[in-house]
Amino acid sequence: MNDLDVIREMLRQLLLVRARLADFLNPESLDTWFQRPNGAFGGQTPLDVIASGRVGLLWEMIERLEAGEPS
Repeated sequence: MNDLDVIREMLRQLLLVRARLADFLNPESLDTWFQRPNGAFGGQTPLDVIASGRVGLLWEMIERLEAGEPS
């Protein structure tokens, strides 16, 4: 996978995660949420998590939200 493919995949994942989170969070606050350090991700921002290839952590969080578990 070349650099362009990596960037495309990160953007694809970002858009997918953002769309799912819009069901739980105010869509207007999502951009800020993605840029703020988050204790659930060891103090990294959700964007950092995606960029480091660990988007699975965000999907796990979404699954917990969908199951009604506290965040």
